[in-house]
Amino acid sequence: MKKITVFLLAALMVINLNMWSQTTTVADIATLRTKAPGTSIVYKLVGEAVLTYQQTYRNQKYVQDATAAIQIDDNNGVITTVYNVGDGISQIEGKLTEYLGMLQFQPTADPGAATSTGNVVVPVVITVPEFVANFENYEAQLIRINNLTFAMAGGTFTNGWLYPVTDPASNSMTFKAAFYNVDYIGTTIPSDPVDIVGIATQRDEVAKSDVHFITARNQADITDSPLAVPLGSLAIIITVLLISMVLVIRKGNLV
Repeated sequence: MKKITVFLLAALMVINLNMWSQTTTVADIATLRTKAPGTSIVYKLVGEAVLTYQQTYRNQKYVQDATAAIQIDDNNGVITTVYNVGDGISQIEGKLTEYLGMLQFQPTADPGAATSTGNVVVPVVITVPEFVANFENYEAQLIRINNLTFAMAGGTFTNGWLYPVTDPASNSMTFKAAFYNVDYIGTTIPSDPVDIVGIATQRDEVAKSDVHFITARNQADITDSPLAVPLGSLAIIITVLLISMVLVIRKGNLV
């Protein structure tokens, strides 16, 4: 009789949990990001999201649509379908959590085959002040910030390290080598200004003053900034004179 009672209580608990759990559909990631994390609600993202980066660490993926972006944290390996960067994924289901300030989407089902492939996501170009002031608008999104100089130039990129960078106006932010085993780890930190494409990430820790970062996905995301020549400078004058001389020489040869 005691075993029957325990079994019935366990069954009632399962039924009760199922009654409380629910699935809510959302049209896009921006809408998903307005929902409160830490509840039992399962959200289904019915729109397509494009994969911009993935890593084996916790099976994490970063996806975005035309409205926003979000990190998928799949430590349990629920998603078994293999995707490539640029694949479109639809009908992603999961619960919202938050880890050290970073909103995470923890999947509860495998979405299945990609609904499109070969999508090219163009990173939105923003400034350092925009990144600092409005980080939540860009969290988990592929962004680009131009003309940044590393304070630790000449050193070596190491996993997990923070690297201060500044723009020409001395506005500062932080680059973090947060992704594991990417191809720039162990390479020399550039000395000249660079343009950086990367994912906007966050890690709120009391011991750190800067908790918002840009993280490049690979070495190709870090490129030399074009040399800016101020209008009216000596270099411009010399360039114009040289072009004029070439034109005169060519004209003389044609006569």
